[in-house]
Parts: sequence; structure tokens; C-alpha cells
Amino acid sequence: MNKETRQRIRKVYAVAMRKYVETGEMPHVYSVYDWIGLFTPIEKNVWHDIRCLGLPFYPQFPVKGYFIDFADPIKKIGIEVVGELWHKDKEKDIKRQKEIEKEGWTIFR
Repeated sequence: MNKETRQRIRKVYAVAMRKYVETGEMPHVYSVYDWIGLFTPIEKNVWHDIRCLGLPFYPQFPVKGYFIDFADPIKKIGIEVVGELWHKDKEKDIKRQKEIEKEGWTIFR
């Protein structure tokens, strides 16, 4: 994901979270970005399951300097889809996860 894409996603979620604070309802952001174009094949499968089950997870949710693959920002639950191609550096992933968990998140892999 390039820098411009990351910035755009952060802006979309900043607006969504402000609306949540104001109204108590988390707006849909699914149509704001071509999420499918960002997903790896395994992420596409997980996203399909999330949508079919109607779970309140959002793709590529920013936390600190990172993005959680799928997140429920209200309950602070994240799903990280661990594909071998993208998660070769396990120590880096563990460090990243610990930093996110310090913010009160629970991450499932």
C-alpha cells in the first residue's frame, strides 16, 4: 500500500470515528474505497466471510502507525490474516502486535 493510499484511508476513518463519537453509530466505509483491490487472496476470503456474517469489522483500520487487516474499532478487536508472503518476519509482527495491544486492542491471528 503506498503512502497516498494510507493517508486516504486514515482520513476516511478519522471522519468515521468523529461521526461515531457524535452520533453513537459507526458509519459504513465500505463504498469509500476499493478495498478488494488492496486485499491479498486470503484477505478477500476473510472479508467475504465477515460481510456474509454481518460482523462489524472494517478493513485496513489504522492504529498508531499500523493498519489492522480487519477491525472492530468500538470493541477494539482486530483480525490479522497471516499469509506467508506478507508475514515472513515473525519478530516484527510480534512487536507490532504488542504495540497495538498497548492501545487496548485484542488481536486474533
